[in-house]
This record gives sequence, C-alpha cells and structure tokens, in this order.
Amino acid sequence: MLIFCYNVLMAKKLALKRYRPLIVIFLVVLAFTGYKMFARASLEVAPAVLDFMGAFFIVVGAIKVYEIDSFAKTFAKYDEIAKHAKLYAYMYPFIEISIGLAMLFNFEVLVVTWVALCLMLIDSVGSYQGIKNPAVRTSATLGTVFRIPLTWVTLGEDVLIAGLAVITLFYYYR
Repeated sequence: MLIFCYNVLMAKKLALKRYRPLIVIFLVVLAFTGYKMFARASLEVAPAVLDFMGAFFIVVGAIKVYEIDSFAKTFAKYDEIAKHAKLYAYMYPFIEISIGLAMLFNFEVLVVTWVALCLMLIDSVGSYQGIKNPAVRTSATLGTVFRIPLTWVTLGEDVLIAGLAVITLFYYYR
C-alpha cells in the first residue's frame, strides 16, 4: 500500500512538472490582467477578459515562433487545417500574436473576438482528435520549446479561451 501511495504521488509530481511552463504562463498573464485592472481602477469583466486573452495569445504565439518549423510539424499532426495547409501552420503563431495585440489595443474587438472564438473552436476539435489518436503525443500549445503532452489540459486551454471569447461577445452584444 505504501509503495502504491508513493507511486501515485510521484506520478502527480511528474504531471505537475510537465505542465509547469503552462502554469507559469497562466499565472504571469493573470498577474498582468490584475495589474491592468488595478491601473484602470476597474473591476469590469470584459476589459479584463480581453487583457487576459490578449496577453495569453501574445505569449504563446511568441513561444511558437521561437521554433516555428518544429511547431508547424507538431501542429499539423492534429490540427485539421494545418494538416492540409502547411502555410497555415506557419502563419498560426503570427495570427495568435495579431489577435493578442488587437485585443490589448482594443482594435476591432468584435471582429477579433469572433476570429479568436472560431480559431479556438477549430483548435478544440483538433485537440480532441489528437487526444484520441495514440500516435500524437506532443501538444503544440507552447510550441516545441516546452514539450507538453497532448492531453485534456490542451483541450481545456482551447475551451477556456473560447469561453472567454463568448463572455466578451456577450458583454459587447448586450
């Protein structure tokens, strides 16, 4: 029994270690969002959500650019569009960075949010299919700089950002 408990603890520690870069990025983006809310002296949800999504898109897009060839190959293994359009896999990090900048600068918020929602829904489908395919092991969420396994965490990140986009659209259309 003691050995079983030890193995469970070690497995959880390893899982946490694998996702450490994603956790750190999430916390940094959250801190940035909190700072922006403090600087605005506002607790409004929509601007905070835009700040969070914008910063997240910029950071993860920039990481993907660092090893773009490797990212494009990994991404094409499970993204439906990237499988058929290699150029899309190479453009994807720049699309994310552009979305992030537009959100942080409040440029065409509705259009950009719709684009982000569509992008994340497409990513969600690809992530789900990749999870079901045992041949796909690595997520392209943080490029290939950080080797994060393609698991439900990847899908959760896609769905989280899609959900934040829905919140933003709800706020602006009400």
